[in-house]
Amino acid sequence: HVERSHNSIPPSKGGVGTESNFHPVPAIDFLSQEAEPLNWVWEGFLPQGTLALLTAYMKVGKSTLAYVLAISVSQGRPFLDFPTTPGPVLILAVEEHPRDIKRRLLRFGLNKQKDPVFVHAGRLPPSTANLQALRQFIEEKHISLVILDTLARYWGIRDENDNAQI
Repeated sequence: HVERSHNSIPPSKGGVGTESNFHPVPAIDFLSQEAEPLNWVWEGFLPQGTLALLTAYMKVGKSTLAYVLAISVSQGRPFLDFPTTPGPVLILAVEEHPRDIKRRLLRFGLNKQKDPVFVHAGRLPPSTANLQALRQFIEEKHISLVILDTLARYWGIRDENDNAQI
């Protein structure tokens, strides 16, 4: 029996590079394990513990959609007529001006006194220290949804069409 957290892929047990997580089992044993229930952040679209990418051309409303989803999850309200599971949200706004973040949050109905929405505005290089701090914050605050706006700015890729950079 394999114990799992809410992560899709469990972290290394003994630290990075010190222990292997490679433990194959026969398919018959794997299939005999009881399946974990599928819990949703946004029912039918966004299961807990998964990574999802929202992609489209620039300036078509990806951030707008993500912020409305964030506020809906923080308030436990349906989003696009589908239920959400209420929980804290972390928005990593790594490319927007703080003024625009504030306007968007207030425009879409954030209750700044009670909605559990946390915002990091500004650069956040994907260093080991930052990743550890993120993981700790997410676990301590029981964050149910993380929005990274945008992935391209976060990981510092100059040309998303360059396979070698990706």
